[in-house]
Formats: sequence, structure tokens, C-alpha cells
Amino acid sequence: MLNVKNGVIKMDEKIFKEWIGSYPKAMQRGFHRDGIINVDVFSREKTKILFILKEPNSKKGKYDKYFGYDLREVFGKMGLKKRLDYNIARWTKILCDGVDVGQSFPWDDVAQTKQRVAIINLKKMAGSGSENREELCLYSYKDKDFIKRQISGINPDVIVACGADGIVSRMVWRIINDNILFSNDNEAEYSVRLKGKSVPVFVSYHPSLRLKKQEEDAAAAIVAISKRLRQSARCCT
Repeated sequence: MLNVKNGVIKMDEKIFKEWIGSYPKAMQRGFHRDGIINVDVFSREKTKILFILKEPNSKKGKYDKYFGYDLREVFGKMGLKKRLDYNIARWTKILCDGVDVGQSFPWDDVAQTKQRVAIINLKKMAGSGSENREELCLYSYKDKDFIKRQISGINPDVIVACGADGIVSRMVWRIINDNILFSNDNEAEYSVRLKGKSVPVFVSYHPSLRLKKQEEDAAAAIVAISKRLRQSARCCT
């Protein structure tokens, strides 16, 4: 069930209460809620996009300013004003509108565009600023039932698994299918079943890119995904 307060999604807090309660008390303060940024806006989107990231960033696990914050509030109201925000907004425009705004996108428009999507991390506890792949996999597999419930509750039409190394994509496969093996011919693109529908999962770059060349390569990959989605939609009409 979804509840709205001040235009920001308040997903049924029962799942988060259970989820946080599954961690030792000493760790509970550092749990980061996430999900649909703005339920009113999200519900009106023809194509509902879910971006799945690895973990909240931090400095030595303390996440400084936003330690333990609800990331729906951070992304939806405050905005980090980092490349992550910018690239997610740019990719959203490509996927939802078929328009690539390039490198000239005002921050006010970035903030508004992010309202249109859902963003979650597989690992809800802040990392150390550099990825520990084993830790990411252990946390997300431990939490697989909660993550599956969260993704199902969001009920996306398209999932973008962020990280060119494919680790997020493989973990999503294992979580949704409850299968430790990644038995798929194309690791960069596959489908999962959610609420009786087939949902495509695409691997992309992580949005925290800093080099313009990487950002352009990432945008080009998202454009290619957008074209495939539109072709598929035409085939189904």
C-alpha cells in the first residue's frame, strides 16, 4: 500500500519497520529508506522506471550529511546536485520522452525530472566510498525477500540495473527468481516476472560518472534501450 505525505512517497512503513528490525540495533540508525520519489508523479507516467543502484555512498561508512536519511526525501526535495542526479534525470528524459537533453540541463529541471522515477539501493547501509563487491552481495542476498517485496510494490515497467560490471543485474536476477544461478544468455538484458507481467531489466553505467566521455557513452546506451522499448511497444499495439 502506498501513502502520500507532502507529495513524497510513503511506502507502507511496515516493510521498512520489519527490514530495519532485522538489523542489529547498533546498525539501525544507518538504514536508508528509498523507493518512489513522488507517487503522484510516478503514477501518471506511461512507463514507470526503476533505477537500482548498489549502495548509498559515504566516507568510511558514516555518510556524513545524510547518514540514515530517507533517500526519497534526499532525491526528491533536497537533491545532491551531483552527477548522479544529473545522469538519472538525463536518462529519465531519454527513456520516458525519447529526448536527450545532453549536457545543458538546469538543476531545477533535474530535480523535477527525478520526481518521475523510483530509485533504490540493493544495500541500504552506507558503503565506504569504494565498492566492496562481496559485502554488497552478502547484504543484498540477506535482504532478498525485503528487496523483492519492495520492487514488487513499486511495480515498475522497466528496471535499469546501474553498474557496467553487471553485479546489480545479476543480484536482481537472483532476488526476483530466487535462483543463485544467473541462467541467462544475455547478461546485459533479460526479463523478470512481476505481478503477472514481464519486466525488462537493462544493465547501464552507474550514474555517478565524472568524465564527459563516460556520460556520453552512458547516454548513448540509454538511447539504444529507449529505441528497443519503443519498438517493442509498437509491436505490441
